[in-house]
Amino acid sequence: MFSVLYVDDEPALLEVGKLYLEKDGDISVYTAPSVEEGNAILINTDIDVIISDYDMPEINGIDFLRTIRESGNSIPFIIFTGKGREEIVIQAIDYGADSYIQKSGEPGNIFLKLRQKIDKVIRYKLAEQEIRRKSREWDGLFNSTERVTLVLNIDKKILSANYASTILLKKPENELIGKNFELFFYTKNTKICPFDDILAQKKFQSDIVTSDILGKTFDISYTPVLDDKGTIEKIIFMATDISRRIKTEEELKKYRENLEELVRERTIELAKAKEIAEKSNKAKTTFLSNMSHELRTPLNAILGYTQLLQRYDNITSEQKEQLKTIYSSGKHLLSLINDLLDLSKIEAQAIQIDEKSFNLMSLFKEVYNITRIKAEEKNLAFTFEPLSPIPSCVLGDEGKLRQILINLLNNAIKYTDSGEVIFRVSYGQSEDQVLQCDIIDTGRGIPTHKKDEIFRPFTQIGEHGEMIEGTGLGLAITKSLIEFLNGTLTLKSEPNKGSHFSIRIKFPPSFTFVPDDKEAKNIVGYEGTRKKILVVDDNISNASFLEAFLHPLGFIVMKATNGPDALQITTFNHPDIILLDFVMSGMTGLDVIHEIRKDPKFDNIKIIGISASVSRSEFKHDFKSLCDEFLVKPVDINVLLNILGRYLDITWIEKPSDEITSTSFNKESKNAKEIKPPSSETLNTIELLAKQGNFTRINQILIQLEKEDSIDPSFIQKVRHNCLKFNDDAIISLIRSLKI
Repeated sequence: MFSVLYVDDEPALLEVGKLYLEKDGDISVYTAPSVEEGNAILINTDIDVIISDYDMPEINGIDFLRTIRESGNSIPFIIFTGKGREEIVIQAIDYGADSYIQKSGEPGNIFLKLRQKIDKVIRYKLAEQEIRRKSREWDGLFNSTERVTLVLNIDKKILSANYASTILLKKPENELIGKNFELFFYTKNTKICPFDDILAQKKFQSDIVTSDILGKTFDISYTPVLDDKGTIEKIIFMATDISRRIKTEEELKKYRENLEELVRERTIELAKAKEIAEKSNKAKTTFLSNMSHELRTPLNAILGYTQLLQRYDNITSEQKEQLKTIYSSGKHLLSLINDLLDLSKIEAQAIQIDEKSFNLMSLFKEVYNITRIKAEEKNLAFTFEPLSPIPSCVLGDEGKLRQILINLLNNAIKYTDSGEVIFRVSYGQSEDQVLQCDIIDTGRGIPTHKKDEIFRPFTQIGEHGEMIEGTGLGLAITKSLIEFLNGTLTLKSEPNKGSHFSIRIKFPPSFTFVPDDKEAKNIVGYEGTRKKILVVDDNISNASFLEAFLHPLGFIVMKATNGPDALQITTFNHPDIILLDFVMSGMTGLDVIHEIRKDPKFDNIKIIGISASVSRSEFKHDFKSLCDEFLVKPVDINVLLNILGRYLDITWIEKPSDEITSTSFNKESKNAKEIKPPSSETLNTIELLAKQGNFTRINQILIQLEKEDSIDPSFIQKVRHNCLKFNDDAIISLIRSLKI
């Protein structure tokens, strides 16, 4: 909105002019019948344009204009005058009028012309204000910049210089104007100035120049300013002192060259160290793999024959207990080997997920029964508590979940001398499909400062130099496996009150039903025609064990100790199933299976791969992929029987067993407080003898206690049971629980 002051002694024109000029709504008109009233309006109102009639009483329009200009006011001024009064127009222009209008014709035409004059005057006014604004901005930028800035003409002369230039060149601006700028920045010893090229090309250019006079290095730019015809009016010269930057860059260059040399030397050293480490790691892996094979091979025979002997009916209960001790000791040795191998795989990042459908409740039952025995040996209450419905089958890595749960439960039982261990599970069926397992004990607990330490390899929490069984790898492996399965492990513990381990891992439900077939069965034979089994193993004891186990069940067992013999027996006898060892001297199991699979007439022969080697290799992967099933030594005979039954499609003949092979989940072991113990003196004596490993003397004391009617027979039975198994830890834990 623009404000217009209209001064005229004719009221009719004032009224018409106001109405006409304000009709578009972009102009506000203030009217005054005299110069005196017009001045009053100017004092109190911001006016953009003044329109004044010339012929007015007392003070005419020219005098009004002169008064305005003499006061320093530059408001645009339009004079109204009659026709034929050119001398008034000339006089008004001389005094600073911006335009004029002759009062001739219709009022509408007069005020239309007046409106056009006002628009033109306002445009000029705005353009002038914009020019002044840009000029102020330029002056501000010109003098506020830290860069040396000179305005040059085409003759290399300085037209103006900013404040930074006067500081650098140590001269005021008036002394610099007219000087050739080359005198300060270019000398005979420096490079040629590109000024002539700039004049010819009319384009921006930059240059790096070291001035001998100023003793500095500059980053210089030339920006030509062109007029409407494309002719250079002036050139903006800007220079930035980069002396310090150049010096820094030179120092950095020297440092970088020195650093590159150090890096080259260090890289060579690291490459050598890496090569040594890789060789060492490879040697460690090879050693562990070979040791695993060498240990598992005799263990296969030990555990295999132990399982076989336990099936005989003509042995005493004491002999069965002794066989169980041999078997459990062998399994313990196997677990130590597995711990070392698992840690090696985790460190080498060679661990892989074996995802498949599995029966979750069957796994819980298996884990519970495996760990229950140790809880009973220590006279601990051990309960299983499902807090929500558990899906029949889920999808995931069954083996790693089994290992995680067994490690945590064994750890809880190991560090609990009295009280109970609770195995609690829940499952988010429709929500997050997360399995949560909580292992809660009333054991020793873990001090706050050791809660992180227990997850480090080879760490055990003992008291006063107490020896703790195991490798100290269980929790380290467990934590790594849980993280590998994208799960979480949390721990809450309080010294002398117990610990609470909680794991959460996602296991989506599976619609592939997996039956619970892990129960031990007392199989004595099978129905139907006799099946032929070929056992291929270069270790005679392993092959003999399998023959001794399978032959009494009614199988026709053939043996081969090398690949060529295996192929020959297969060709002439066509076995129904082959138990094939992977690692053999000469022709390996992989070579044998390749030859068999080449001949279509052997397509119906099932091949069960067996290996004591646990190292991952391309050859072993190929071997496993070509086998129908794969077993790791030592072979579990119950697992082998399940596989044979499935692939040979046979119906087993079972004999009822007198032994109870499993326990109901919710059955608790008899609590220590329910057992009536002997005297404190007798308990202390038995504990001391257990620490010394003197089981013979403990048995003698038990014989004496049997003669006393006041002694609880269950106490004698538990101690004797552990004596037969040479389990000193279980005896010590039982004695301590009875002292509480």
